[in-house]
Amino acid sequence: MALSAQDRVEIIQLVARYNHAADAGDAEAWADTFTPNGVFRKDAAPEVVGRPALVQMVRARDPRNARHWTLNLIIDGDGEEATMEADYALLCENRIELSGRYQNTLVKHAGQWKFARRELTTNPRPERAPNDRR
Repeated sequence: MALSAQDRVEIIQLVARYNHAADAGDAEAWADTFTPNGVFRKDAAPEVVGRPALVQMVRARDPRNARHWTLNLIIDGDGEEATMEADYALLCENRIELSGRYQNTLVKHAGQWKFARRELTTNPRPERAPNDRR
């Protein structure tokens, strides 16, 4: 069975909850967007696997005024599993600090859509001149 419109709305809401929790530094809420054994990976860093490790990752992060943006979502799947590709930008101090692309595997867990696996590949950063204050 193809994804319903309701499934797609729920997945988009999951992305929004993920971003809002990350921006607030709410490690518990952020980890709640994953399955209990969910996986997060950024670039070539080691995978972060499972709720305790996901919570710890957010708690260890340097707190800052940041906004996560996820755009151009392409969602495919059926009623229980889905994939999503999306563009990503991180805004810090009114400047885009990072950008990249998410590759996601989602599953319905206990009746709710969750990330089973979320991989972020960031775009290379341009070289800055020594006196550039961006």
